[in-house]
Parts: sequence; C-alpha cells; structure tokens
Amino acid sequence: MAFEAQKEQLKDGISQLTARIQDSSAYNTLREKFEILPSSTQKLLIFGGIGVAVLVAVYIPFSYYQASGDNMESFNSKRQLIKELLQTSTYSQLTASGREPTFELLRSEMNGKIERSDLKPEQAETVMSNNTRSKGMVAAAIKEVGASVTLKTLTVPQILRLGSAFDSIRDAILTDVRVKADPAKAGYFDVTYVVKSFYLPQPDSDDKKNAKPTRGSGSRRTRRNN
Repeated sequence: MAFEAQKEQLKDGISQLTARIQDSSAYNTLREKFEILPSSTQKLLIFGGIGVAVLVAVYIPFSYYQASGDNMESFNSKRQLIKELLQTSTYSQLTASGREPTFELLRSEMNGKIERSDLKPEQAETVMSNNTRSKGMVAAAIKEVGASVTLKTLTVPQILRLGSAFDSIRDAILTDVRVKADPAKAGYFDVTYVVKSFYLPQPDSDDKKNAKPTRGSGSRRTRRNN
C-alpha cells in the first residue's frame, strides 16, 4: 500500500517537473530552434543525446568499479606491509635473548607436545629438519632452525589444539600449517606443522680478540703509564 502511494507521488512529481520545463521560455525557445532545423540535423542531435546518456549511464558504475579496484589494491599493499612489519618485529624479539637454538631442541619440544596429546603412535611421523629459508622481511644476518612433522587423521579440534601447542614452544614460531583432507575418512585431515626458531649468531671469540681498541681506551692507557 505504501509502495503504491510512493509510486503515485513519484509520477505526480515527474509530471509537475515536465510541465514546468515545457512552460519555461528557454525550453520553448530551444524547441522552436530545433523544429526549424533540417530533419538530418534533428536525427543527429537525437542520436547524439542518446549516445551521451548511454555514456553517462555506463561511466558512473565504471568509475565506482575502478575506484573500488584502486582502493582494494591500496588495502592489499598496506596489509602486506603491516604483515611484514609484524614479522620483523616478532623476529627481532625472538633474537633478543641471544640463544642459538638447535634442531635437536626443537625436535624434543615437538615430540613432547605430541606425546602429551591424545594421538596414537601411528598417527605421528618422525620430526624432520626443515631448512627452507622463510620468505619475507628476514634479514640475512638472522639465522633460523626449523623442524616439521606430519600428523595423520586429525579432527578439526585436534588441528587447532596441536597448532596452539606448537606455537607455545619457547623462542619458536609456528610458521606454516599445511592441511590435506584424508581421502579414506571424511572429516579427517593429514596436517604438516612447521616450527622455526630465529636467532642472531654470537660473534666468535677470535673476532673479539682481533677487535681494534678504540681511540679513547688507548689514550687513557697512555695517561695511566705516564
């Protein structure tokens, strides 16, 4: 009912606007000039007006589409930048302790997490070394040690629980989780977890011995000898 009323109001508004335009002197002047033009010119103006209307009708949605594409590209660029900055911040925090982790330490931690879970022995494969260099803003000076393990026939709750357990390993990050559906059992998955530790290598003792003394330290030694 309300829709019909709005429809009638719209029709009345269009009729009133049309009547005002037709009663205006400018419209009548243009109409008289149009009527005295040759028929070929009238057709040209009509088709030209239709073409302009079609171009405007096409350009408006296209401009919105183009703007949305530019905004999406800007959003993706900023999101990637934020992601890389967060990764760099995380890596720098991990290397602050100065510890140099080993694969054996990671393997021991991961095996401990697996043993404390509710998995059967046949569900877990051997923890393997993962030496693939991480992609992203990781400085060349930052070293990494990685380990990966594949666990079979996991449910979704088990995937989440084990992922949280591996991510809680001290001085390590769960960098990758690869999930593959089990073709033999619906609702079960084979999952590969990759855990890595990042660190800055400590300088060798020989490097410390060969380090040149500073100018200030030499001058102070000379003054003490005098």
